[in-house]
Amino acid sequence: MKANYDKIAPIYDMLSKLVFNRSQLLGQIEQLKNLSDNQHILICGGGSGKILDEISIRMPRGIQILYLDSSQKMIEIAETRNRGSNIIEFVCQDILDFETDKSFDIIITSFFFDNFPENKAICVFTKLDNLLVNNGLWFQNDFTLSSNKGIWWKSIMLKIMYLFFNLTSNLGNYKLVEMESVFDAHSYVLIEKNLYFKNFIVSLTYRKVLQ
Repeated sequence: MKANYDKIAPIYDMLSKLVFNRSQLLGQIEQLKNLSDNQHILICGGGSGKILDEISIRMPRGIQILYLDSSQKMIEIAETRNRGSNIIEFVCQDILDFETDKSFDIIITSFFFDNFPENKAICVFTKLDNLLVNNGLWFQNDFTLSSNKGIWWKSIMLKIMYLFFNLTSNLGNYKLVEMESVFDAHSYVLIEKNLYFKNFIVSLTYRKVLQ
């Protein structure tokens, strides 16, 4: 059975704010300075869609977004967000089942890869990599254990979060995949890196540069 966030969709944002305040959103907001007119954006695993409100503030028109999430309840919440005059297509589908002939200037994956075991995360990365144009941007945000400082409490928090989401959403994963090394092994150049919540959350902006 695949993971399904329908049960916790109505309280997901409340839980995020309770535990992390706005830290999960800060890096995503900072990355939006890279937006420009006529871009095609893929938001993968967008959840309740809070980032759509922020996009509409900075770019109220001129971009097209394909918003992909496997939870119908999350999609329904995301559809209520402010979109300005931007064109947004909402698709409720698992990423591994998703097919499109479109290509994208920007891909956004925020707290997305932590849903997958390593082998599946690599498959998802490869699939998305094929959808991003050369010189396109990839906004990646997630938890990280790369800093040894405070690793004891970060490890405990991760275990609690994984236990919670496995119980409520049938997540099927218990271990965080550090995606920075995956990007480094492929045709990506790190443009900007920021850390939040005592270095527990990492925000990475990459550019795809084919040789």
